Amino acid sequence: MVRLLIVFALVACTRTSEKYCGLHPEDLANCPQQDAGLLSCASDPECPGEKPRCLLEGGTGRCVGCIDNVDCTLPGRQSCDAETRTCRSCIEHADCTATNVCLPEGTCGDSSRVIYVDGTNGTDAGDCAFAAPCKTITFALDLVTDTRFFMKLSGELRESVVVNSQYVVILAGPGTKLVGVGDPAFKVQKATVNLYDLEIACESTISGFKSEM
Repeated sequence: MVRLLIVFALVACTRTSEKYCGLHPEDLANCPQQDAGLLSCASDPECPGEKPRCLLEGGTGRCVGCIDNVDCTLPGRQSCDAETRTCRSCIEHADCTATNVCLPEGTCGDSSRVIYVDGTNGTDAGDCAFAAPCKTITFALDLVTDTRFFMKLSGELRESVVVNSQYVVILAGPGTKLVGVGDPAFKVQKATVNLYDLEIACESTISGFKSEM
């Protein structure tokens, strides 16, 4: 049994072993790269243009497309995938760390074009910016323009909403809820409203949604 263990140890340390190649990735004669796209590095300048960042993990580095969202600036590819370390389109609001808004087409929203509403912590004042959201959709609707028509909701909103003759895209964050206080909870009147992921709750005597053209 002792002899077998010794032989195994010797095999594990040969120049073709995974252990040896992990310590000597530059020895391509004995350790051909399994992934031609995987490049070792110590700093960003050692990485090519298509993979410009050096990700250091466990004492070793590899060239990747991105480390975080700051590295992803191309339209439609503004989120860094934590597994592949490549820039991709956003799939949830959390992917867009600068604005917290992932638009339906998979791009991160421009905060200057978004009206922010936080039913839990907001205040109905100002221009409903990212850093200072307003509290109600009703207040926010007065700020909708031809260029600023995206509305990002969060928290619990207690109100009944009427959208009249406007175009607005409403995007709700995870767990966001509108609790209607009047009938109906949400009314669209001669308006175009694209509503995403908003939970509407109301008492049995109140209808949730109503549309009038």
